[in-house]
Amino acid sequence: MDEERFEPRDELSTVRITKATLDDFKSVAHGEIVFSCGRRFVPAGTDSDILGLYGQNGSGKTALIEALSILHYILSGRRVPDEYAECIAQDADFAHLSFEFDFQYPDGRIVKVGYEAKLAAEDKPDDEPMGYAASTMGIMAPASGRRVHVFDEVIRMGGDIDGRRQQYRVCMDTTSDAARPFGPESKRRLFIGNDAGVRDELFVRRIQAAERSQSFLFMDDVISFRDDTGIINRCGDVKSGYFEALRELKLFGSLYLFVIDSRFPALASADILMPFFTRYGLVFLPLAGSRVVPAKLVEHLKREFEATSTILRELIPNLTVGLREMGPGLLKDGSEGVTVELVSMRDGLELPLRDESDGVKKIVSCLSLIDSAFNGKSVTVAIDEFDAGIFEYLLGELLQIMQEYGRGQFIFTSHNLRPLEVLDSDFIWFTTTNPKNRYYHRKNIRESNNLRDVYFREILMGEQDEELYEGGKRFRVVSAFRKAAPDYAL
Repeated sequence: MDEERFEPRDELSTVRITKATLDDFKSVAHGEIVFSCGRRFVPAGTDSDILGLYGQNGSGKTALIEALSILHYILSGRRVPDEYAECIAQDADFAHLSFEFDFQYPDGRIVKVGYEAKLAAEDKPDDEPMGYAASTMGIMAPASGRRVHVFDEVIRMGGDIDGRRQQYRVCMDTTSDAARPFGPESKRRLFIGNDAGVRDELFVRRIQAAERSQSFLFMDDVISFRDDTGIINRCGDVKSGYFEALRELKLFGSLYLFVIDSRFPALASADILMPFFTRYGLVFLPLAGSRVVPAKLVEHLKREFEATSTILRELIPNLTVGLREMGPGLLKDGSEGVTVELVSMRDGLELPLRDESDGVKKIVSCLSLIDSAFNGKSVTVAIDEFDAGIFEYLLGELLQIMQEYGRGQFIFTSHNLRPLEVLDSDFIWFTTTNPKNRYYHRKNIRESNNLRDVYFREILMGEQDEELYEGGKRFRVVSAFRKAAPDYAL
């Protein structure tokens, strides 16, 4: 979180991710997921959209969450952390990610937006210091010798734009090597005009973006969602529906898209950091020890914890969480702040939050995000291994409540099969053993069918088009255990 930028979130139209396509990304040679709203679009202010992804270990579940995490960094104009260089498939020159979105405005207009980019892992130049670098969790870790190069970005738009029904087509394309910052020419004039000096300025930004592992199109110097600091904001037609959708896509990625991968709960389990959602963005607070935060953020955090505790005490009776103020402190810019520590309260007894169980810390760390997706029609939250450490019945209750009463978009992976019994089958996808067709959706499930039973039957019988599980026969597993027996067991 940028501690110097405490501004409330801007309002946004209803946004849904409707499609995600991964190519040569980790174990996914090709995989495509069409979200429920992609087939049955939900009007603004009504039902939520959920995606639960299931499958055996190493079959592409975390790949989807990490692709969404990269999308967050790209759209928000931030550097894609070096650790994601490991996500490009080892036998491929680059990975290709593609996403589609629906924007629904209060006046009923619907705009379809597509974004795609290629990612390559490249060696850092010799003069770039190795040292330490900030990871996705905001802590310092040994820097990688490789970095991510984001290139060949393409944006498509269509729908109700500028008072007309526009065909879904390319409006920004950086794949050309010609002497232009992006094409096609007609749309380039719309965004930046005909000033040659502006084109030269954009070429400089394009080189900088490559060196910084950033998106060229979404870096803050090119487009800003708040003011006229971006080149496109200054030079283009800011009243155009194309610009409006582009700005809102950046706004969505910056302030409304939250991705919690498996590293986040691991940090909480190790008593290092815990993430909390606030109207200012994602705030990390230490579990081991205290942190100095800006004074004007303390009161807001208290209100956030009060809201979280209102839900938490209904899930875990007599448990609430909050902040203990420990006195004044200095921020890194020399200004005054307040030193705070995370605490939990049970029956009037206050304890450090780090002393709670891993399951409780997992729920607390996710609850503010779940609350945001429950109430925010344009919020998208993606959580890897959502079931880790959460009681099975409680897991089902949370998802069923989200399905029936939520307003935002919630994406999760899980090993626990309870959600298969409580969620609509439209919201469930599975991974397959085929890396060239990694994601699979089971159609034509009757309401009387138990999707959990159907899933087990398909694993056992192999009746579906793609194999869902690849494992050894039971007798061979038993034999392997016998062969691997240590000497002291003989």
